[in-house]
Amino acid sequence: MSERQREVLELFACGESAKRVANRTGLSVTTVNDYLLRIRAKYAQHGREAHTKVDLYKRAVEDGVLPPPSRS
Repeated sequence: MSERQREVLELFACGESAKRVANRTGLSVTTVNDYLLRIRAKYAQHGREAHTKVDLYKRAVEDGVLPPPSRS
């Protein structure tokens, strides 16, 4: 996964909308959605489906893109 895709994944999986990710990164919404499709396809190729935003969050945590949630 490219650095830009990791950035999009991180922002989106943390709850940002595609439009907000686009605004924060300077990308178009179309490009953000394209990156999300590519990210999901890469996970699917490795047998790690990520159909929902929650699934993407879980994969991002598993892969170290995002820290695990803290247990207070």
